[in-house]
Amino acid sequence: MNPKGFQDIFTRKKVMTVFYLGLLVLAGIYVRIVDLSTHFAHCDDLGVAKMLTVYQSKFPFTVEEMIRRVYETPTDTGSFCLYSLGWIIHRLGGMPVLVAMCNWFFQVLALPRYWTYAPLQFFLTYFLISGQQDYRTLLFWGRFPSFLFGVLGLLSMILFYKKYDRLKTPAVFVSLTLLTFSWENIIYAKQMESYTIGVFAAIWILILLDSQLRARDLSFKTLLGIVLALAVLSHTQYQVLFFVPAFFLTLILYFLSRVGKKGYKILVKLFIGGLVYSLFIFPMYYWFLRQHQGGVMWNAGPHQEFVLAFQKGLPFFEKAVEALIFFGKNFFIVLNAMVSFIPEEHRWYGPMGILFVSLFVLGVVSFWQSRILRKKMIGSFFVFVSLTWVVFICQGKMALSPTRHNLILLPFAGILLAEGWVWGVHWLTKMGLPRRIVRAGHAMCLGWVVLLFFLSFRTVVAQRRDPFDEPEIRRVLEKYHVDTVIATDFTWNLSFMPWLPQNYNYFEEHYMLHPYQDRVVPPYQSIAFISHRKRLSKEVFERMKNQINAYHVFRSESRDALLRRMFTNGFTDYRLVYSKEAESDVEIDFSKRTKNGSNNLFFYVLQRT
Repeated sequence: MNPKGFQDIFTRKKVMTVFYLGLLVLAGIYVRIVDLSTHFAHCDDLGVAKMLTVYQSKFPFTVEEMIRRVYETPTDTGSFCLYSLGWIIHRLGGMPVLVAMCNWFFQVLALPRYWTYAPLQFFLTYFLISGQQDYRTLLFWGRFPSFLFGVLGLLSMILFYKKYDRLKTPAVFVSLTLLTFSWENIIYAKQMESYTIGVFAAIWILILLDSQLRARDLSFKTLLGIVLALAVLSHTQYQVLFFVPAFFLTLILYFLSRVGKKGYKILVKLFIGGLVYSLFIFPMYYWFLRQHQGGVMWNAGPHQEFVLAFQKGLPFFEKAVEALIFFGKNFFIVLNAMVSFIPEEHRWYGPMGILFVSLFVLGVVSFWQSRILRKKMIGSFFVFVSLTWVVFICQGKMALSPTRHNLILLPFAGILLAEGWVWGVHWLTKMGLPRRIVRAGHAMCLGWVVLLFFLSFRTVVAQRRDPFDEPEIRRVLEKYHVDTVIATDFTWNLSFMPWLPQNYNYFEEHYMLHPYQDRVVPPYQSIAFISHRKRLSKEVFERMKNQINAYHVFRSESRDALLRRMFTNGFTDYRLVYSKEAESDVEIDFSKRTKNGSNNLFFYVLQRT
């Protein structure tokens, strides 16, 4: 669609078009980098740095280490590969450059083996962070790749529209504005676990698709290029795998409609392309993806409201009604949370959700009634992707929740909303509304979006500021002569303050990797408890006491050393001398409807009576 009401301003004034798009990108850069090092840190965020610094420093890459692991797990295919590589390096004389390259390669791949992150997400991160950086520096550089892909996603959306409609309609401004100021998109440009790379990959899936929806034939050379690109994108985020069947189905529909009875040749080529793609991604599935089976956890919601589940024995009709209610209600919640540029508590949040759904429906109608084959095919792709999501949700393998797991759909939602906007404006012009008024109204609406965003920007940034103040924590520990620091409930922030484990006995729940040293004898005279999840209680105290004692028993070299290090005092043997409780209801995701760790700080110092 190319409404005449917009044709002049978007073709004759290309300089202004580039200028306004540039302003949006610059605004996107600013809102993503302004608090990159001070946005609050979640355990999923810090877990990336933990794997690349603390964990891996305990297991440096050596030929001997590889061979040792082979002997410990001889049936593991990965161990066989390690042994083979170790033997090659050994035969080459242990070349330092080769060892360094392998060190980088295996340490980066350790992340997707442990976490549900794809193999290509952290190759850059490895070079940007180290265990010697202070807390804020590590957060900045660890998050920089996510920031980078967040910005590249904005630029990629412009590239998509340049190819899709040559920037002749205002759709690019609507879509880019929504991507730029989507709070969920901004939040995950400030986290080390790179979900913005998924947004980037989704846009490039569309660019690849659009490039083929202009072709009259499909050569094997072109097909190989597409398959390689899809394989690389699939290694950046696992959810890209869900788009690939829809991608191939759309190409099948397109070429069959173009070549008719001769389409069987295209079908054979696409079938071969699918097989080659499967070969490319099989190693990723075998070594990484197959060990991560859980897709529905905290994202199901406090009352499992974002998971479709039926009571046993429920009649089919009632199931259908329940499913329609589930999808209708949660679609509204997810779309609003994914696209929203204002906080949930804002008075305009509900009305904006209604507007988003209305524009989405208009966008679907616009694609459906289009006479342009390429546009109808992109609409078909959106339908196939939606059906893929519906199937997984109905099988209970995916939640329809306002979380990062649906962020990868943001580019598609932005395009549909923009198309709905353009389609609606087109009908206003056909009904006789003056073009000047339409253009002015369009500009005012986008300006209103930007204004609402920045009016609440400082408030949202302040609510999301990390409460772990490294200088303040150090001052309190010194003031109260603390000898032992205990971090509970996946509070990993302290791991990245190098001075702390060097000067204090530091214990971290579940992951006690820092060596214990007899800095104060007897120990546990002044103890600091720090958590980002829970207040200190007798139960928390006793749980950590038992874990610390178990750690000492496991690591003890002698009976005398064990007795000297045991934690024998109880909760009532201490008095509280310092307390800071900074509690927040702000979740790591934009929406507060799910619970996955809020922006809290609970900091206590206990001294023995």
